[in-house]
Amino acid sequence: MKFFKCVTVSALAVATLTGCKQRSYNPAEKYSTASVKPDRQSYFNHGQLWYARISGWDKSKIQSWEISEKTKVTGARFEIFKLPAQKADETWCPKPEELNPKDKIFSTTDFNVSLRGDKSKGTPKGSYLINFENSDERFVELRRMHFVAMFNDMSQMREALSQTLMSFVRVPAPRNSYLRFCMDDIYRGLYLNIEEVDQKFIADVLGKPQFVSIYEGTDGTAPDSGQLAQRVGNLSSEEKFAGKGYKKIAGQGESQFQDFEELVNRIDSNLKLAAASGEPETLSEIFDIESFIRWMAVNQLIGGWDNYYFNAKNYFLVNSGTVAKPYFQWVAIDLDNSFGISFTNHDWSRSDIVDWESVRGGTHSLPLVRLVLTRPEWKKKYLQTLEDLIATDDSRTNVQLFLFKKISAIWNMIQSSVKKESDSEEMDYSKPDPFKMAHTARQFTTSDIRAQVTAESIDAADPYGWANMTTPHVRSFIKRKWKNVAEQLNRARQSAISRPPAQ
Repeated sequence: MKFFKCVTVSALAVATLTGCKQRSYNPAEKYSTASVKPDRQSYFNHGQLWYARISGWDKSKIQSWEISEKTKVTGARFEIFKLPAQKADETWCPKPEELNPKDKIFSTTDFNVSLRGDKSKGTPKGSYLINFENSDERFVELRRMHFVAMFNDMSQMREALSQTLMSFVRVPAPRNSYLRFCMDDIYRGLYLNIEEVDQKFIADVLGKPQFVSIYEGTDGTAPDSGQLAQRVGNLSSEEKFAGKGYKKIAGQGESQFQDFEELVNRIDSNLKLAAASGEPETLSEIFDIESFIRWMAVNQLIGGWDNYYFNAKNYFLVNSGTVAKPYFQWVAIDLDNSFGISFTNHDWSRSDIVDWESVRGGTHSLPLVRLVLTRPEWKKKYLQTLEDLIATDDSRTNVQLFLFKKISAIWNMIQSSVKKESDSEEMDYSKPDPFKMAHTARQFTTSDIRAQVTAESIDAADPYGWANMTTPHVRSFIKRKWKNVAEQLNRARQSAISRPPAQ
């Protein structure tokens, strides 16, 4: 399984699992004040719980509805510390003077705060952006830090697990780390800090020294928004695509969707070539199809749906070539709706591994997936990748075991921070508002979260009455998904064996 790579994992030596060594990386970083200077790779590390604190903040600007765009408080200071396990257990919001000065890794007064998210912007426990306008005052070269509240995720780890598996199989996705967040002595709770997709991410993860443009698949009014379908007509590339299911989020000025249109046109022409049996493909000249095939396999296993698969959005296409000669790579983003989360009671553990387009009743067109499944060599590679990922015969490359150990490692690290968001394990019906489970406005009880990540039964499910959602425990979903994919692969093999040879 040559597609596996090293990732940093607490309580699990991935070098042992994969037979590879961690890549060394030590670039020069810019800091205003810091005792310890980590690079970005070592910061985005699930083996370390971080502590982010804003001191001197305005107490009238704490709740999500009190934060405006780029809220700044004169004299406030933003700091990041390593949080030792003992200190995490002792107190909610340790003061800087209570911590070892050597554990402070960043400090600045040049920052502002915004709300983060689309649909999650109005949630009681808000997600935040910590913005650094001054390029000389940025933490590990980040223009902004994404503090994600994981408001809809009862396990508090679905996005972290999804990204870890993507990285494990060499599918580009933003890295992340866990942190405890306080505004002065007010505990805001446990957050997942998700990496910004920027030049440093592209250099570290994609291995490219520069990029020309980054496009995002988004919601749109066009019927084929985000589907990567060809659009014809006497319009410019920008007029065809900009704001109509696609958004250019970064890049040079001369790149105004011309390179993007070349990609979708190449997908369309290759679909027509695939229909003519034996014709060579040309898409791989401008697109990393191998990485996309691996994404298809991983996305099936995590049950991801709020992406190209179901909603045709939440992906980046990064062009590291030129406008005239593009070369695109797929980057998976917003991975939280996975491992069983559903807003429609759909059982994502039983999705058809080959028939992707019927998931929306046959009204959904996915030209890029259809192309992969039409070309025999690409379909074979996709199914073989699934086969390799669900294999359990070798403990060194057992992905299910890897995920279970990862779940245990993350829970051991975050459980103290999870518990401190609430004064009780269960709903307290003696209170006027028993459904207010946590003083951070988290919507789940501590016992709900613990059950999500510790339950083992393959049939276990934890229904709760919110938007008709039934969310299986993470381990249960993994077991069911692996079992279902194995059954589908076996049926595919039996069908191939019984099929008469072509005349």
